[in-house]
Amino acid sequence: MLRYRIVTFNIAHGRGLSPFQGLHGRRRFQRNLQKISKLLDELKPDIVALQEIDENSRWSGSFDHLSYLNALADFRTPCLE
Repeated sequence: MLRYRIVTFNIAHGRGLSPFQGLHGRRRFQRNLQKISKLLDELKPDIVALQEIDENSRWSGSFDHLSYLNALADFRTPCLE
């Protein structure tokens, strides 16, 4: 029997534990995404489903969070949106 590890994670636009999204700069979002990447690396999932991930949104650092995470996590297969 094959087993797969599936991780689903609402990353809340990369804001971390802060309730205020628009008050942070790009570096803070990147640090939060680096923490998420470390967690994914530790869990070693076969499938990852992320909710509330932003792409070029001004209120979350104006960069593509999926591409950033994909580069950090070194996923072996393409991500589907």
